[in-house]
Amino acid sequence: MNDQHELEPDQTVYATVAELMARRGWALLPVEELGARVREVLAAGTCPAPGAAVLFCYARVLYTACVGGEGRERQELAFRELFRYVYDNSRRFAADLSADERHELANQTIAEIYYRLTGSSGLAHTWSVREPGAFFAVATQQLRNVLRRWRRAFLAEVEGPSEAYAAPAAQQPEQVALADELSEQVRNCFQLVLRRHPRARGQLLVVWLRHMVGEEYQTIADRYDMAIPNLRTQYARGIDKLRHDPDWNRLGHDLGLRKAVELGAPARTADPVQMKG
Repeated sequence: MNDQHELEPDQTVYATVAELMARRGWALLPVEELGARVREVLAAGTCPAPGAAVLFCYARVLYTACVGGEGRERQELAFRELFRYVYDNSRRFAADLSADERHELANQTIAEIYYRLTGSSGLAHTWSVREPGAFFAVATQQLRNVLRRWRRAFLAEVEGPSEAYAAPAAQQPEQVALADELSEQVRNCFQLVLRRHPRARGQLLVVWLRHMVGEEYQTIADRYDMAIPNLRTQYARGIDKLRHDPDWNRLGHDLGLRKAVELGAPARTADPVQMKG
């Protein structure tokens, strides 16, 4: 005979809610209130099981808070919770990356979501979440988009030839060879900086695209589906990393590339969604 007392359906629902909220660190709603919403969703047949219903109901709560209509304090709490969810999910899609690299991926994902939800993306078109209950799925898709940029498009820019230091075809062979050597030194040094600052990879690559490839912000935003305010923030942080990197400054001094070392102005762009490790 089984001595274990079988939970009643309502008890099962509330136990699932309590377990998920504790595991995820969710604090935007009390267990009782979220449990009541989950029961309604299950009764309506919107979700097939308690676990899925919890995610669906809390995603609605999280989305409303992230949009900002409930005040700054709840918005910040919501984005911290969303960051944890995205970071945990990054293990599924980017298990080969280091913890620092996945932290940067999650930060980039949250930044894109923040700028789009607050209507300051700078893009000609933005997505909207028609069903807030799918907000976790939307965030996961955004994570995959950022990861795809990370693995393919951005890294290819640094591995490919640098247009900024390419020699004109009319130059003499020795001038072409010198330009190629310079380009290789700059690219190799930049790769060292990337490895030294894994969390700043996205920031540094925006600098590369702006100055080594010569792209405008709008071009980068269109090509990689990024928000312009996010690009400007990442650029400012990448410039700061380069200014304080010893190898990059040494290369600039040795080659007389002070312009490359002193790129841009030290913009102070506030980013309310940058998450600390």
